[in-house]
Amino acid sequence: MYSSYPFALATLFYHFAYIKAYSPQQLLWNFPNGKKADFYRTYINTEIVLASWNDWNSTSDIDASTTLVDLWITCAACDQQHVENPSLASPSEASYSKQLKKRIDLRVADELTWTVDIPDEQLSITPKYVLRFKPADSSFNASTPDLPSPAFLVIMNMGMTSSSSPSSSTTPSSSSLVPSPSISISNSSSTTTTLLPSASLVIAMTTPKALGLSTEAKIGLCVGLFFLVLVICSLLAVLSIRRSRHQRELMGLLKSVEEKRCAEAFVDPSSAAQVLEVGESNPENVVSGRGSGHNLGQPIACEITAEKSHNDGRRNTSDL
Repeated sequence: MYSSYPFALATLFYHFAYIKAYSPQQLLWNFPNGKKADFYRTYINTEIVLASWNDWNSTSDIDASTTLVDLWITCAACDQQHVENPSLASPSEASYSKQLKKRIDLRVADELTWTVDIPDEQLSITPKYVLRFKPADSSFNASTPDLPSPAFLVIMNMGMTSSSSPSSSTTPSSSSLVPSPSISISNSSSTTTTLLPSASLVIAMTTPKALGLSTEAKIGLCVGLFFLVLVICSLLAVLSIRRSRHQRELMGLLKSVEEKRCAEAFVDPSSAAQVLEVGESNPENVVSGRGSGHNLGQPIACEITAEKSHNDGRRNTSDL
């Protein structure tokens, strides 16, 4: 029994240290992020925002086990901790409050998607606002305990301003606004677009002043022509390679035919000796290509006659 006391004391000490290390705002709010400083986020009026929170089981500030709460958006001055800091807000700003959701059980983590729709007149007074949980009530009571989120800024939705150039006053134009990071996309040379501050997407679609190509179309045309030239050059290179290969094959074929002809024209030494004998007996047959049944071509007979004359010359020389 007594052995469980140290464990219980350690648990209480850890719980106390955890609560002291983190404020209720840090423990409760996920979005806006309770661990961030005030005014770390800026929203545009009419923007859709997600608010989310963790389960809350503490009895400090609001006892969620016995009390249902409402979610409100108010000016930052309605929060006492902000009123104590004059740099955040002034008491004259503590007049705006709007209920976003009723009768919430903070013991269950939940979220809410809501649209920022603060009147422009109020935004002209102050851009500083905060979400806060208050005990359920039909009206906002600034004196009751609350669980506020980090404060944030809300700016007016200025919309989009567009003006046509004097030379194209008859050119129709249209525009649309979507909440998103600031990006401007324009498809006209005759329209000037002014971006909204903070996160906004302005898409301007206009009819071109002339029928000429736009810059994007010209770039696309140049890229297409480049690839067309590249394809043509590739085809020419392939055809050149195939032509060179065909020429090499043709030259090889001609060479083989010439070698075959040379092989057929070759005279065997034994046959040449027989021809020589015939030539000695009847030189006229040798010169005419006839004799003893041998039908030799005239070039071969001429070569043999030349060889015979050479041999005769050698014998005459030896006689001397």
